[in-house]
Amino acid sequence: MDEYAKHLSYAGNPGVGDMFFKYLHDNQYAQKNIELVTITPIDDENLGFAELPVNNFDPSDRKFLATAVAARAQVVNATDSDWAEQQELMNQLNITVQQLCPDSCQ
Repeated sequence: MDEYAKHLSYAGNPGVGDMFFKYLHDNQYAQKNIELVTITPIDDENLGFAELPVNNFDPSDRKFLATAVAARAQVVNATDSDWAEQQELMNQLNITVQQLCPDSCQ
């Protein structure tokens, strides 16, 4: 949350990103909708997190990948092409990625 708070508003406006950020902030401990998982950052530029094998995934997005692995969760992606480009890694990790805007991810 700290990373995104630098760029988004806790008030939930003016944009849809701010609205989503506010929703996440307000509901991060709602047991009905949220599962908190622990991921383990490590000082290895080829991994990034103990939950991941050697990879060349975008370092700034590895936290999301490690979270998906730890939670055995599906990733929902809108426009980040890394998820489609790294399909082999997703298969290796048994991660399913739902592409909301597949034409924007190619």
